[in-house]
This record gives sequence, structure tokens and C-alpha cells, in this order.
Amino acid sequence: MGEAWVASVAGSDPGMRGGLQTDAWVAKALDCNFSPIVAVETLQDEAGLQDVTLVPVSAVEAGLRSALNEGVGAVKLGALGSRDTVQAVVRVLSDFPATPVIWDPVCAASKTADPSALLLNQAGRDEALSSLLCHLTLATPNLVEFGDGSEWGDCAAVLVTGGHGKEAVVSDRLLRRGAPVLTLQAERTPGGEDVHGTGCALSTAISCFIAQGYSLESAVREAVAKVREWLRTGFFLTR
Repeated sequence: MGEAWVASVAGSDPGMRGGLQTDAWVAKALDCNFSPIVAVETLQDEAGLQDVTLVPVSAVEAGLRSALNEGVGAVKLGALGSRDTVQAVVRVLSDFPATPVIWDPVCAASKTADPSALLLNQAGRDEALSSLLCHLTLATPNLVEFGDGSEWGDCAAVLVTGGHGKEAVVSDRLLRRGAPVLTLQAERTPGGEDVHGTGCALSTAISCFIAQGYSLESAVREAVAKVREWLRTGFFLTR
């Protein structure tokens, strides 16, 4: 395949344009072909996440396998919904060990109207931490998702995003086995923490740059800079 191509297994958010809708927007902005694979359907509005509907596991597995058979350059994973879906994704990824995989480990929406509506339930999260991490090129947890870091030891690289902090300077930290910590800092964009879809955008941007041939470190640097630029210039409000 001549052009860079990214597949994304994530949630559909047609109302608020997060999830796969943001992924598609980012891929277009970065000149990548894009294949969406819906794992969960969401109902969201200004009050937050209202409802989550799981897509049949067979459809998710078939869609991801088809994309990988066609030769996508990278796979982005987002909201996966359930343990069964995580297991299906792992089954497929096991057959394509050379393909870069980036996971935005979103479990709950940043704003929810129903606390019982989860983008990845507890059983699914437990399964991902035990069986998915070893298949990843990179995970991109925020400070809350990363916790004390003890659960992420099986992942080759982790980008801990700092947007959920309160400091005036945002620090994103790339942690890799056998390499020094790479810290990328910038002044906090006022109101940036309230922008919907930044986590989706970052992980997808990294996937796009990797699909275009960038090294992991270069892809992270470029993607972090691009998302910060989009926040400053208001691009997220016009997508």
C-alpha cells in the first residue's frame, strides 16, 4: 500500500464527535487513510455520556482482521467495551505481531450523565491489563488511568499524559524500557481540559505518524505538538 493507513477500534460518538469521529478527523488532517471499526456505540450530549451499546464481538474481530489483512500501517485502540471484545482484539493482534498498536485506555467518559455507562467495564479493563499490554507498541493513559504505574509493567512504552493535572505547565512523559524518560512540557491552554476528544486525537495522531514511518519517539513528539497546536488554534471546535 503506497499511502499511510490507520485502523481504529473504538467507540462511535456521533453526537459529540469524539471517539471514531475524532479519529477520522485527525487521520484526514494528517493525510492518512482511515478504517473505523466500531466496538461500542455511545449516546452522548452536553450532559455527558448517557448510554453505551456493545457491538457484537464477531463484527469487531472480523473488521480488525480484515484491516490487518489489507496491510494497515498501525492500529489505534480506544473504547473496547467488554472483556469479550478485548479477548477478540488480542486474538487478532496475535496473528499480526509486526503491526504497531497504540491503545488509549479509556474506561469512563470524562463527563458522564450515568455512572453505570462505561466505555470499558471492569472485567474488560482487567483483561486488557493482563493480556493486551504485551501486544502494544504504546499505551497513552492519562494521570488517573496510569495511577501509580504498577499495572503497566507489561507494556513496552507508556505515554502518561498530563492534561488532567492542575499545574500551569502540562507535562507528558514517555516511559520506555531501557531508555530515559522523555518529558514534553508546554504551558496549559486555558479551557483545554474541557475540550472533548483530545485523548482520542493524541493516540490517533501518534498512530498516523507511526504509519507514515516515524520512530516512536518522533511520532510522540510530533503528535503532542500537533494536539497542543490544535488546542491553541481552536481546531477542535470546528471539526
